[in-house]
Amino acid sequence: MISKYAARLILLVLIVFAGGELRGQSLIQPPGLQCIKNDTLFWTLPVNTCGPFQNYLIFGSTSPAGPFNLITTIPNQNQTNFFHAAAGTQVWYYYMQSNHACPGAIRLSSDTLSSNPPQVIPIRSASVISGQVVLTWTASSDPQVDRYIIYRTTSNGTVPVDTVFGTTTWTDPGASPGTGSEFYYVLAADPCGNTSLFDVAHQTIFVQATVDPCARTLTLTWNPYINWPGGVGEQMIWLALNGQPALPMDTISGAATQYTFMNADDADSYCFTIRAREAGTNNIARSNEICLDPDLIQPPRQMAITFITVNTAQEPELEWVWEDYAELNLASVDRQNAAGQFQPVQPIAVTPPLLFKNSYQDAGTNASLQRQIYRISAVDQCDDDWVTEPAAAAFLQAAALPNFQNTLSWSPLWIDQATIEEHEIFEVRGSLILPLGTTDATTFTFDHLLDPSNPPLAPICYVVETTYTIDLPGGTQERRFSRSNIDCASQELRIWIPNAFAPRGLNHLFRPVISFLDGGQYTMDIYNRWGERVFSTTDPGIGWDGKQSGGKDAAPGVYVYLIRVVGSDGTETTRTGSLTLLR
Repeated sequence: MISKYAARLILLVLIVFAGGELRGQSLIQPPGLQCIKNDTLFWTLPVNTCGPFQNYLIFGSTSPAGPFNLITTIPNQNQTNFFHAAAGTQVWYYYMQSNHACPGAIRLSSDTLSSNPPQVIPIRSASVISGQVVLTWTASSDPQVDRYIIYRTTSNGTVPVDTVFGTTTWTDPGASPGTGSEFYYVLAADPCGNTSLFDVAHQTIFVQATVDPCARTLTLTWNPYINWPGGVGEQMIWLALNGQPALPMDTISGAATQYTFMNADDADSYCFTIRAREAGTNNIARSNEICLDPDLIQPPRQMAITFITVNTAQEPELEWVWEDYAELNLASVDRQNAAGQFQPVQPIAVTPPLLFKNSYQDAGTNASLQRQIYRISAVDQCDDDWVTEPAAAAFLQAAALPNFQNTLSWSPLWIDQATIEEHEIFEVRGSLILPLGTTDATTFTFDHLLDPSNPPLAPICYVVETTYTIDLPGGTQERRFSRSNIDCASQELRIWIPNAFAPRGLNHLFRPVISFLDGGQYTMDIYNRWGERVFSTTDPGIGWDGKQSGGKDAAPGVYVYLIRVVGSDGTETTRTGSLTLLR
């Protein structure tokens, strides 16, 4: 007797190669063998119109590969079951055919069923999707299986919660995966009520979160996904930020049950899910979604000095920014002392709400004496210390050199994240500033050549203005101008004195030419040969026109001059000599 499978193969070959010869032949449908329970076969009746009914044929074998032998014939066309009394304790495999008096017709065979119960059904995943548990499992390979029974573990034990037909996916409307892990089993069943054995349970991933307001971290913890044959290969952390669609943000070990999200911000809302993947497969199990609007202590993360300059009173001024929602216990403006240590010079009010932009003028501090370096320090409500990078305006030093030249050098502007564009050098004359020239961002010296034919009468003072850009928090950019201290250079006093003059000639005044007079005291006295003073002035711009105090022309001849200059630093310079008055 050939096996059922061999018979089916022969039939297929005949159909394919006989082609048109079989088109006119009838096919005799078999009974619909449904299931076997307690050695009793159950089937549904077929519909055949080819010739009179003869009987149903039942074939059996103790091996799925055959050989299959005829066990019995059923002469009653309406009979739907048969008890195989000789089955014993062995596992049997059965199929059926319908026998009709229909010459030339082909008898088809039913599915081959086993007396074994259905095989165990492996669950592929127990996921939480949109707040509900979604189970997926592998379809049974047993042809008699027509339904699946879903079991869930409850407070009353493990109980059936649903029976489904024709699908391998099921959504549980009665579970609460947002409050705890849910355990599930899926059993295959046939129309006779035979079910597969319980396989290992699959449980949903239940994720919880804790918030550390001072560390500003969100820590996720969850139960591991269990009972995948291949184990968990990897897990992915998905984040939906501020209501946006969820995106994968990190991949971690399949063994991990904790994850810490750093640098959280209570201006944001966070929704996390865990997605586990079975090693070597595409099976994915999702956790519940845990959403947080964390109440965190907000530090001044973006605190930064953005501007520093020296005003006309030679006092430093600075500006800084920080988050207006920062939660602080205290803050101060700090200045570096001679030992290089920062000390607070001005407390800053930290009562909320804070200002985003802030400013401070260090009144009474002379920025022309030495470079003044500042920072902003703060202590947040978690007692964590925060400080900005130091900042200082350019510090200018001017020096006089021979040959009518002053040289300038400066330490550059120091502001974190500032990009220097150029330096412009100015001469300061009272309230006026006169541009002298520019240098590029990396040049911190400048030489000022003086005009010997028109030398200044006082020290020359200078200031350097630095043009820079800086990126502010929030993505905006500012272009600013910062000035250095004012510093002055004094050339050596130079006095040129003529030895004769003619009031009616080309050189009609006797007046010394003085360069680099620094604003101190000046006197010039003229005496005749008898020691009488005939002229006196304290104005270096006024000379002797050859007249006596009464307006009468002085007699031609030799006179004596006494010129006395006292500098602003107390240095005294005296010149004496004779001059000739020509008529």
